Amino acid sequence: MKPWLLFFLLPALAFLENIGIFAGDNTAADLIIHHGKVVTVDSKFRIEEAIAIRQERIIAVGDDKTVLKYKGKETRLIDAGGRTVLPGLYDSHVHPLSAATSELAEPLPNLKSLDDVFAYIRKKTKDIPQGEWIVLRFAFPTRLKEARFPTRAELDQAAPKHPVLYNAGPASMVNSMALKVSGISRDTPNPKNGVIVKDPKTGEPTGMIRNAHGALKGVPSGSANISATDRRQAVKKLFHLYNSHGITSVADRNGGRDAVDLYYALLKDKELTVRLNVARSFNPYGSREEIARRQGRPGRADRQGRRLDSHRPNQVFPRRRHAQRHRLHAPALAQG
Repeated sequence: MKPWLLFFLLPALAFLENIGIFAGDNTAADLIIHHGKVVTVDSKFRIEEAIAIRQERIIAVGDDKTVLKYKGKETRLIDAGGRTVLPGLYDSHVHPLSAATSELAEPLPNLKSLDDVFAYIRKKTKDIPQGEWIVLRFAFPTRLKEARFPTRAELDQAAPKHPVLYNAGPASMVNSMALKVSGISRDTPNPKNGVIVKDPKTGEPTGMIRNAHGALKGVPSGSANISATDRRQAVKKLFHLYNSHGITSVADRNGGRDAVDLYYALLKDKELTVRLNVARSFNPYGSREEIARRQGRPGRADRQGRRLDSHRPNQVFPRRRHAQRHRLHAPALAQG
């Protein structure tokens, strides 16, 4: 094992300056990491040798001799061998369910330029029957050398006989065939809360759509044929990937009912390896009571009585005005 291999703890380490040794407490620690370099990230940025944890809380930090006093018969000991122990990282904006399942059908292409984009589309025209959709999801133009969307004409040239959707989140570009099969023309009105961008001179659609994917017809779902088992395994794999890079906490910023149910199931089965904060997505139209009824009531505590969400029954918390929030807690240590 290489000496620079890191251990990661929860961001609670940032508050270690407020945590003292419980001199009068004889209860043993569940876990002690010693013989390491514990980076506290407190106001003095102290680096200590050891850390003790009990019931998912840090109870002591200091030199080996002091912290090892908390060793008991059942205490798990990890000799860090001089390696570094860092606070866990928190990714405050993720979409785990869609990210985890995005590559179940096939790997996402590594697109670095518009030439890569067009080559990928041309290859797909040989595999997909004419008239069927070619879809590139999560193809953000900021990752391309040109740092721009492809144009409608460029997509037409790459795939004149296939409808093409180049998706980059709320904004996307489509080709002429996509507009045709969707019945979108210069006379098509903007959908509610969306925009079908049109040329200011000709009035013709440019191919750019913003929050208007509902206007497209026949676009295949990226996760329509994924089983519940495959979805669960994919999310577990993603969370373990997070852990391997030191990420111990994440916030799902657009979690649907299916995502919340999956997270609770992982927690119940002790398979949730990140602390999770969920901002619920939902249809904001209707009365407060109608919105709450559509959302349902997730359980507020697991069998150990720990708090899992931050709202009272039927109270709606905003995700930019439209969300409920849930906090799910996983074990306090992820080992890299």
